[in-house]
Amino acid sequence: MHGESEKKCFDVVIQSIFRINSFNKKLPHEVSEEDFLKERVFYQQPGVVEKFFGLSEADAIKIERTLRAAMPNPKISEFPDFVSNLGFVEHFHVTSSMTNRKGSFHKKEETFFMERVGREEEQFKNEMNENPSFEEVKSIHHTFSFPKHSHEYFVKSFINIWNKHMDSYEKYQGIKEISVFMIEYQDMALRMREDFGKIKCEVWYGDMLCGHKRYDYYRLSRDVELLNFVYKFKDKINFVIMVCGNNVEIICVENIPELLKLIPYKYEIYAPSVMCKQTSLYGISVPDIRAIEDGENCE
Repeated sequence: MHGESEKKCFDVVIQSIFRINSFNKKLPHEVSEEDFLKERVFYQQPGVVEKFFGLSEADAIKIERTLRAAMPNPKISEFPDFVSNLGFVEHFHVTSSMTNRKGSFHKKEETFFMERVGREEEQFKNEMNENPSFEEVKSIHHTFSFPKHSHEYFVKSFINIWNKHMDSYEKYQGIKEISVFMIEYQDMALRMREDFGKIKCEVWYGDMLCGHKRYDYYRLSRDVELLNFVYKFKDKINFVIMVCGNNVEIICVENIPELLKLIPYKYEIYAPSVMCKQTSLYGISVPDIRAIEDGENCE
């Protein structure tokens, strides 16, 4: 089923790939495909190729044409989420927290947390209205401590949900010329760093460790285990779009072996031992100047 969540994720992808053509002031979907292809470079975001992994120029045109033409499926409860005359885009979420039949522990606990924050902040505003504070800034704070996250949980979630969507793919009778899975990871709990293996800590290595790469968010393009899993579906799924916050990676599935050649070291994928989300609301009362001025005029 698709709705606001799927649309928001799709919009993140569109905004990371396309921009308004500075000459005609139009977006890609506002012009014909012929006109789009003629001036394609003017609709691309600067540096967009840095989001393309394993794509040739022909592949880039395929995914851009598909995204440009994709519209929400009018059959809102059916696979896929977005359709076009070229193929489809199907969206799903993955998590790095524990899950059960009701879904992600992280999502469940965060939802409860935000509901409590909403109630208490509304109460805080009402109290400020009833008891104005003209000299002191008052505040209310909340902290959400993340439940346990791990790459192991992430892999399990990714594979389970992927396979469920592949079942829907097999039953789908629509156009499959260009098949795209758009995967969204909202937890933002995983980090990545190159793992050089066991090396002696008591010796120096010159500048050999200076290129030690670290990422503050998950990168499917560096996850060897899941890249190998996705590659098994190269004859059915053409592209995978990985969305982590505002970070977008578009991977050409059939060229995953070329990506693996550029990953000389294994990446350690981990969640920091302590992670939290904080919210704060500050308030101070401001005198009603109009009321003061009216009072002075009465004198």
